[in-house]
Amino acid sequence: TIDFLEEVQDDMRARVQEAAELTEAAQGVMDLMFALTGYRSTMSQQTLAGVATIFLPLTCLAGIYGTNFEILPELTWGVDPEHAGQPPGFPTGYIFFWIVMLALAGVSFALLRYRRVF
Repeated sequence: TIDFLEEVQDDMRARVQEAAELTEAAQGVMDLMFALTGYRSTMSQQTLAGVATIFLPLTCLAGIYGTNFEILPELTWGVDPEHAGQPPGFPTGYIFFWIVMLALAGVSFALLRYRRVF
């Protein structure tokens, strides 16, 4: 009967060792799942930061020029009607504003595209 008990003890030690190995494997899978979740979260935050980077300067410019000031010189810039065929006092400030907005958005998008954010 002692031989039988030693055999059972050896068998139990083998099962405990197998359980420890399975626990380590499960821990590795859990670590991999957490790493993947963290990577996905980081990628979505990076995309959100990229979109915010594009729209933040545009929002600032729209806020400045959206105020109803009469003092902003860009609002009354005019083109000489003799040279451009425009009516007198044609406000090119609005066109200038949109050119700056589109240029800012384009440069921001190009830089973020270059850094592989999008």
